[in-house]
Amino acid sequence: MVSVPRFRQRAAGCLLLALITLALLVATLEVVGRVELGDSWALTAFRGQTSIVGWDPDHRNRPGQRQDINEDGLRSFKTPSAISDESFNVIFLGDSFVWGARLRPRETLPFQLEQLIREQHGLEANVLNFGWFSSSPILSYRLLNEIGHKYRPDLVVLGLDMTDFRDDLVYRSILENRRIFKLRKLMPASIVGLEMLLDTHRFFKPIKETLYGFPSDRFFATNQPLQDSRPHLDAVLDSLELIHRHSVDELRVPFVLSLFPRNFQYSDTESPDNWERDEYETLGPYVLEPFRFFAEIAEDLPYPSFSLLADFRDTPVHPHCFHDDPHWNGRGARIAARAVLRYLDDAGLLPEPAPTQPEGRGGGATSRTSGLPAT
Repeated sequence: MVSVPRFRQRAAGCLLLALITLALLVATLEVVGRVELGDSWALTAFRGQTSIVGWDPDHRNRPGQRQDINEDGLRSFKTPSAISDESFNVIFLGDSFVWGARLRPRETLPFQLEQLIREQHGLEANVLNFGWFSSSPILSYRLLNEIGHKYRPDLVVLGLDMTDFRDDLVYRSILENRRIFKLRKLMPASIVGLEMLLDTHRFFKPIKETLYGFPSDRFFATNQPLQDSRPHLDAVLDSLELIHRHSVDELRVPFVLSLFPRNFQYSDTESPDNWERDEYETLGPYVLEPFRFFAEIAEDLPYPSFSLLADFRDTPVHPHCFHDDPHWNGRGARIAARAVLRYLDDAGLLPEPAPTQPEGRGGGATSRTSGLPAT
């Protein structure tokens, strides 16, 4: 009969051996994973390198990456030194819908909005494209905080996309080293590999959401009742408040929120071959829940907000999205630009051009917004 002390000694030895075996297994998987994943976006994100899309919070555009990307990584041919205090300057934050996926520079929402302001209001205007692929409000805040002042803004606008609800949770989890991301520098390949494994079956969904701290579903906000999504929406509101406070307190300009709809929320004919169409139910019962959420809290927000849902739902212009991609084509960006212009004008956020002075009595400089909108 084995004595109690010897039994405890053997048990401790077995436990130590198991822990060593587990550590060696994890180390092996980490080495193999890094070799197999190579320079994939998922792994380079954790190495802190630049990637196009994915989990890397710093996956911004690189200066000089393309001819239409300026020294700060903005999609603009203008440099900060070209922005005058005398012009009306708008910073437009957002993701690939603001950036203009598949669009030429002149077709993008910010460029078309700038042209409309110049043509219809007679203002010397600059609308700076602060958008980039897979951005989210928390990443927009970081960019605004770093370089926003260089562009002498008179107004800050953010276009909120339907994937921003989850993206913001992802990026905040990484930036704040929450849950499993506390280990991201030590074992990046294992974290990526584990996520791939947990994505193989719905049975693992609760486990993944517990470990990683955010919903698995990119479109959770449009795929379930609002009461189920509400606990996850505070992250976006917190990020929007950061942008608002920085705009008001540091830049001394108003902040405006614009809600961007996806075509599946109002149409069953736009983008029929959309590559992400299997991730949601077109015109499903919950597709408008995010708009209902913001409608409910609109009066409590310290900044104005407006939705482009009706503008896209009621437009006679079709198609306004690419047939195989959810993004707007040039016509869709035009619809958005016209709608944003109208809402900004209705809210009194666009300055009136100064009356033309008789020759010899001064030029026709435009007046500018001063202060902040009344609350």
